[in-house]
Amino acid sequence: MSAALPGLFQRDGWIFQPTSHALSPWGPGMLHGGACSGLLTYCLEQSLPDPNFHLLRITHDLFRPVPNGPLEARCTILRHGKRICVIEVCLLSERKEVARSTGLAAIPADVDMPNNLPRKQGPPHKPDDFTSMRFGAMWKNEANPVPGLNSLVEMRLVEGMKFTGTGAAWMRIHACIIENEAPSALGMFGPITDFGNGLAQVYLGNGIGMINADIDIHLWRYPQGDWFFLESVNYVNDHGNGLINTNFSDAQGWIGQVSQIVVSRKFTGAT
Repeated sequence: MSAALPGLFQRDGWIFQPTSHALSPWGPGMLHGGACSGLLTYCLEQSLPDPNFHLLRITHDLFRPVPNGPLEARCTILRHGKRICVIEVCLLSERKEVARSTGLAAIPADVDMPNNLPRKQGPPHKPDDFTSMRFGAMWKNEANPVPGLNSLVEMRLVEGMKFTGTGAAWMRIHACIIENEAPSALGMFGPITDFGNGLAQVYLGNGIGMINADIDIHLWRYPQGDWFFLESVNYVNDHGNGLINTNFSDAQGWIGQVSQIVVSRKFTGAT
């Protein structure tokens, strides 16, 4: 992907100013969870003390709606061992913490793999097998899509996404995390980790949908390329809470899985 693509944030040291591309459909002035995930993942990756470390587990806690204003990232290395590193990123708006992320990283080591170990297969198809559309058009229409990040996500829908808790699709984002800065493969993956909720969104009636309070990412390997395949299921209980499980793959096969806790919320829509 090119650094000439629109950026979700402008960077000045560890202060990040959102652009209009980072906005959410949940309400005016709110940032998209994917934009927050992308920024937090970027900060974790930037804070690795050694480039040989690979992030294997990333947990984003979204404490409150992240406003459309300057955000300060405070990064702390909680542990720096020979093989394991743990990093924490706190995201603040006007000195109030709005989100927090922890990342567990390890240094890979080559090992001989037995042939009898279980292997998870990737999808049997490719993005070109399906029709392209913008994700934001699913909420309105292609001529008038939802503004913000949803309009920058290209989707090839495979099945589902009928607001009944299941969906499968190829997706890629036509944006950079930081304006005028080419993203890493992990940086391209970060924003898409939030889209399991959109793909497996549940509509409960009376304008009530499900919004996620966290994003818990477990990586079997680092992603490659910019196309990602999501298979998402939303298990909702009668208390208005749910758990979304999403398996992620790229063109080379399975990457890992993402879990999201979702809670019911009135959908106001972006203006």
